Amino acid sequence: MQPMQKLNISKRYIDFPVPLHMHNFYELEMVTSGDGYNVINGVAFPQKRGLLYLLSPGDTHQIDCTSAVTLIHAGFLPDPENGLSVPLPEGGCVVQLS
Repeated sequence: MQPMQKLNISKRYIDFPVPLHMHNFYELEMVTSGDGYNVINGVAFPQKRGLLYLLSPGDTHQIDCTSAVTLIHAGFLPDPENGLSVPLPEGGCVVQLS
């Protein structure tokens, strides 16, 4: 999966398991509703409202829903001129917002 443009922003609704995969772009997503787990580079994080994560190209993840998940997705291509070619910490950056 690859962004059609340099930056893609969309709202997504997922009601099925998303198998393990990786991208060739950065992926920033925030969960707005739903429950389940997002397994990022082998580490499981509860997938619930307020989960925000940023993955770099090559990070792996999968989504296991226990109820339908709605999220805001932003995908953007690496851009060395703007400092987006440096790998993120292993496991991506994951934050649970209140």
